[in-house]
Amino acid sequence: MSITLDEVQHLAAQLSPLEQVRLIAYLTQHIAPALSTAAPGPAAAQTPDSWTKLESFWQEIEALGPTAPSATEQLLADRRSRQEGLEGRDRVHP
Repeated sequence: MSITLDEVQHLAAQLSPLEQVRLIAYLTQHIAPALSTAAPGPAAAQTPDSWTKLESFWQEIEALGPTAPSATEQLLADRRSRQEGLEGRDRVHP
């Protein structure tokens, strides 16, 4: 069974903005090697309109603000949780 582009787009539209950004990051990592070896065509994606669209996209992402804890916050929370599991809640420092 093959999945169509329309089906993938439909599923992607159901993701939260953060999940869509993660999907873009995932796809970028998998597509970049193939693009770096391909020769650019005559209509390379470096038109001013493309750059404007890209800048607009990043502004929209930035406007979402932080939607998840930072790596440091997540690490500290994981450490607290692990310490609570080992020593009990009353011995954990905030």
